[in-house]
Amino acid sequence: MVVQQLQRTRIGHIQVTRIHEDELRASPGFPDGVTIETFDRYRDSIPPSWHDGTGVPMLAMSGFVLSDGETNILVDTCNGEWAVAGFPAPRASPFLEQLRLAGYAPEDIHVVVNTHLHFDHVGCNTHAGPDGAPVATFPNAEYLFAREEWESATEHAAHGHVVFGRVDRAVTPLLDSGRGRLVERDHRITDAVSLVPTPGHTAGHVSVGIITDGGEGLVTGDMAHHPIQLFEPDLLALFEEDSAEAARTRARLVERLVQRDSLVLGTHFAGTGVGRMERVPGGFRYIEVC
Repeated sequence: MVVQQLQRTRIGHIQVTRIHEDELRASPGFPDGVTIETFDRYRDSIPPSWHDGTGVPMLAMSGFVLSDGETNILVDTCNGEWAVAGFPAPRASPFLEQLRLAGYAPEDIHVVVNTHLHFDHVGCNTHAGPDGAPVATFPNAEYLFAREEWESATEHAAHGHVVFGRVDRAVTPLLDSGRGRLVERDHRITDAVSLVPTPGHTAGHVSVGIITDGGEGLVTGDMAHHPIQLFEPDLLALFEEDSAEAARTRARLVERLVQRDSLVLGTHFAGTGVGRMERVPGGFRYIEVC
């Protein structure tokens, strides 16, 4: 388990803090088809943290706190403690410890957003109470879930799709208790922070957009698992429900990121997880920041 130093950046009046849970080597060839030659094509445009030196991509597990000084929004809650059938038992997660080191107690979070409902994005939504039943980890927060994502995820979970293996403990109890709310995929959370529909990886997948007078940013979720997919949007990731739609979404978002000089806040991006895309002759270049 690799825990990085605290990383913050500002987008206008929004302070962005990355909450880093872990970093790991991906399976060789993930995203689908990635090799050392793939990275060699962009050796002048990518940081060394993107792979292990042999072409095996590096991935991170992280969330982001977006704060305007009044409202603290947590985007994705990583793995947490709940077991998932078919996967190894979860290791002790440092997510909440890292959140506290960043200056946020669970009670300080006002809104929790899950970009989608795969198990590694919802795990710390809840924890086991004294009787073992799920309890909201962030007691003062409203939990927001995209309606289309919820409808699709519950159907998949009912058919035993393991990637939705924490829905029954990390999502359903929150909706049943009134702590969670279903919203549309373009829902505005604050004047500066909104959901952005990014379908493909899942039917109702959303990213989270930040627009301020001082700049813009986008929390990717699984719109891209690895930044190499921003260079080659057709490189596919695991568990994508509609691969063609996911590739179209990535291509569209890269154009938006470049045109608007937007910060890329990569949920699974190794290194700092924050960068910018810029157009260069023959393609794009990624500039890691923080």
